[in-house]
Amino acid sequence: LVKMHILEMEDVLFHLNSAVMMPENPQGKSSAHGGGASDEQIVLTGLKALSLVYKQFEFDPDNKIVISGHTDTSGTFDLNFKLSDERAKNILYLLIGTKEEWAKICYGRQKIEDYQQIMKHFEKKLVCGCDPDKVDDTWGDKTKTATLNFFKKTVPGKAVSLFAQVENDSKKRWPLEAWYPVYDLYSQEIAEVLEISLAELESRRKSSVKFIDKKKPFVGCGESFPIDAKEKNNYRSQKNRRVEILFFDKDEI
Repeated sequence: LVKMHILEMEDVLFHLNSAVMMPENPQGKSSAHGGGASDEQIVLTGLKALSLVYKQFEFDPDNKIVISGHTDTSGTFDLNFKLSDERAKNILYLLIGTKEEWAKICYGRQKIEDYQQIMKHFEKKLVCGCDPDKVDDTWGDKTKTATLNFFKKTVPGKAVSLFAQVENDSKKRWPLEAWYPVYDLYSQEIAEVLEISLAELESRRKSSVKFIDKKKPFVGCGESFPIDAKEKNNYRSQKNRRVEILFFDKDEI
């Protein structure tokens, strides 16, 4: 037996078939499956939970981690292994501070309900009219207005052209460049939770986060380890769409 500490990021959940980490407990159509977050998880949501990783390294700098990504049992085996890989990398790139790679993951596997919820979350901070009202995975008028307002606030020089790209995209995906300011907003919130500056957060990203194997800091587990309805096949589950961070003490490495 190997002893470890597990930070089960059930509250850093992902919408169905998405690899975009939500800043808080997911809302929307695909979040209605598989239970949902507990009262504790609603309090300690997404970005707040991720901040605990840096706190744990502060508490015990000899820890080393492995990041594991998981899916529910809907979808094919091949798709689920690829998707769980992408989810683990989304957390990895946010932890170690790799903006470009994080944005690529988000661009490659996103849904309308992802950026709807992100805009809704950050309207409180930006106050720019970017609340789309409902997280319904639909490119409706309110989401269009919210998106344009969000772009005007975060990428003012490119807002119109980026919005046009979304309009012309068959899946209504946000362009790669639109995900850079989302990364910055996520980073800012993590720093605020830790009560440190962005510069200090960058320092922690580079020096304090340690992996057992630098060449393989994450593993995609697909649908292999469900925690909800373990015997059910083709089951959509919010709880199973998760990332876990496994902390190993130095004597257990």
